[in-house]
Amino acid sequence: QPWFARDALRTAATWAGAADAAVDDALARLAARPVTGDLEALAAGRLRTWQETIGLWLRAAATELDTRRAEDPGGFAARARTALADAGRAILDEAERATGSRPAAAGSVFDRAARDLRLFLLQHRLEPILARAGAADLEARR
Repeated sequence: QPWFARDALRTAATWAGAADAAVDDALARLAARPVTGDLEALAAGRLRTWQETIGLWLRAAATELDTRRAEDPGGFAARARTALADAGRAILDEAERATGSRPAAAGSVFDRAARDLRLFLLQHRLEPILARAGAADLEARR
């Protein structure tokens, strides 16, 4: 540490790229509909919120790990990566519900981004890492 935490977050930044591609394609598909209503607007709002959440976490990580030198870089990285993964999964879920099956059937940008993001997230078992960070947090409060 802190090099491992920084490397873990650099890897997680690739998740942001896949999430951005998924959001951009989903929003383009929603905007291209002949009529958009409250459901499309709600989906767009949710997608942008989670996209911005990812960006906020990445900016916070840059400040925390590169500037202030986090007291617990591993724990911070675990929490940040978990937040990025959760936001990415929320993006995929919302976009799929909002756009339907056509993007998956047509081999769209969204479909490729979703497959990549799911694969990236499967490669990182974050639950045990977050549980260790949580256990350390609890132990520090004793």
